[in-house]
Amino acid sequence: MELIGLCEAIFLQRLNRFAALVELDGAQTMAHVPNSGRLKELLLPGVPAMVQPRSSPGKTSCRLVMVRRGDAWVMIDAQLSNALAAEAVQKGLVPGIPAGSPLCREVRWGNSRFDLRVDVAGRQHFIEVKCSTLVEDGVAYFPDAPTQRGVKHIREMMELTQGGGSGHILFLVQHPRARALRPHDSTDAAFGVALRAARQAGVDVRALLCRIEPDFAGAVAEVPVQL
Repeated sequence: MELIGLCEAIFLQRLNRFAALVELDGAQTMAHVPNSGRLKELLLPGVPAMVQPRSSPGKTSCRLVMVRRGDAWVMIDAQLSNALAAEAVQKGLVPGIPAGSPLCREVRWGNSRFDLRVDVAGRQHFIEVKCSTLVEDGVAYFPDAPTQRGVKHIREMMELTQGGGSGHILFLVQHPRARALRPHDSTDAAFGVALRAARQAGVDVRALLCRIEPDFAGAVAEVPVQL
């Protein structure tokens, strides 16, 4: 995915869950943080950042898209995850789903809503997308904060699969230094328990590594999910 119109900035301080202070064009300004994760290892004072200026500034004048961690860019903008996942599906990067398969976003199944639905030879594949930015010693972890919503999504996907549907949980690893993904049990044990149960119930659990640059973001290869 081509990223257009991003500007260089310096991250200064996270003010609350969804707002931060950055230095842009030599002046301090408010930026929207489109990610509810803790991101403590990434949002450090003084790190280089890329932001998307808003055409009509309100409480914030830009959106924080990525920050630099060492020699690598890491995606912060979780709102891009579904678009990146859809692109990966269309390119055939998700095993079991042929490239170019018809795709819908934000689809309902019963009382649930999943991020993507892909139609393959008359069978519907439902996909829930999660993004990981926390990497330690080459391993990506999810989540970096407790997520009751994430556990709920997994349980709903299990119900779909046990009812005869085709369910997928797709992690987008948005830190290019990862070589595998694991549930972050020390942060949210319930999520790890649910994810392992989902795989045992037949839910397809995958992780795709993304390449992140100031002008590009996209999934490039599968990495193992270690449960």
